[in-house]
Amino acid sequence: MKIGIISEFSLHTVNYGNHLQAYALNQYLKKCYPDYTIESIPQNQREVLKKHRTNLFLSVFEKFKRIIMIKKKALKSGFYNERNRKFFDFANEYISMPGKNLTWEDLRKSDYDILITGSDVVWYQRATYVAREKFLDFTNTKKAKKIAYGASFGRDYIPVCNKRFVQNALRSFSAISVRERSSVKLLKSIGINGAVHVCDPTMLLSEDEWKRIEKMPDDVQKQNGLDSNDIACIEYVFAYFLGASEQTWDTVTRFCAESKLKLVTIPHAKGCEEVKIYGDYIVPACSPEEWIWLIHHATHVITDSFHGIVFSTIFKKPFNVVERKNLLNGKDMGDKINNRLLDYMDFIGQKDKLCSCMNSFDVSAKRWNYTEIRNKMNKLIEFSKKYIEENI
Repeated sequence: MKIGIISEFSLHTVNYGNHLQAYALNQYLKKCYPDYTIESIPQNQREVLKKHRTNLFLSVFEKFKRIIMIKKKALKSGFYNERNRKFFDFANEYISMPGKNLTWEDLRKSDYDILITGSDVVWYQRATYVAREKFLDFTNTKKAKKIAYGASFGRDYIPVCNKRFVQNALRSFSAISVRERSSVKLLKSIGINGAVHVCDPTMLLSEDEWKRIEKMPDDVQKQNGLDSNDIACIEYVFAYFLGASEQTWDTVTRFCAESKLKLVTIPHAKGCEEVKIYGDYIVPACSPEEWIWLIHHATHVITDSFHGIVFSTIFKKPFNVVERKNLLNGKDMGDKINNRLLDYMDFIGQKDKLCSCMNSFDVSAKRWNYTEIRNKMNKLIEFSKKYIEENI
């Protein structure tokens, strides 16, 4: 039996949640089905992926924006290339993949018996196009069984122009599960019934299993040009942001000073947005294994990342979540990109940890009852494992 997994996973993407969710589902299936061939199929960014285009004008506009982003990436500091290399090494060491990059035609000619789409924001889409391969909108030589595991739209809506495509594609699935509870209702609204809510793949692995691959960072730099220090000897706040404002950073810095904790950060976590690098200690070329270690050994975690929250709960860490905004020229475009954060926090009963205004950031009255949190997580994890068992 041969299983292929298609998600947001890419060898060319430097994204911690992206790689770790791909590793987790790959690892869990290999553990449960040792006699099967399990392969995570990375996106091949050198090939033109098949798209279902819905608006030609917007498509051209999106292509122009992508060119701008590529030029921005070329301006990033040298450490970003080293970080990229570490991600590439992680994937090659820990994630089973096909022997070559698979194009659209390769997927159609493939011999997978089962195809799984998910997790992460694999069904994220724009009004310009839908990525057909992520909706498994093809039939391969084996007429593979199609399953969605923990698929996420990343938002709480589907562009009107894409609804018919999504309806037609998902009707060929044998089983559909989604990462956000809100997505069950979203699918019902377009006539796709029977979808269920499951946990993110990273939760399928135990705390001990994650500890086995974590690694203490080997390149920790102290601010102001002082010598590197052993990060294992300090108590610290780990602040991991994908879209923080200067106000947010200033408030986090003040919180650390008041709490007498050091601030550890990964500079330019998403790219080159920040001009100033914040933190007492920075980890410039942080690998996925080192990112896990930083959360595991933190005294407190502050983040705007979905997987930052998930790993905080896996390691039972006090955490706070900063509401992320999708800003264009200082204006909030109302992209509703926080739904994945809110959905998970609501599920574990921790919505009071969301900070929409960092000026009022205060944890003095907050409580993190990990007995209650873990009970809720464990029920969902068991349900998710049963879903996999019943559908593979």
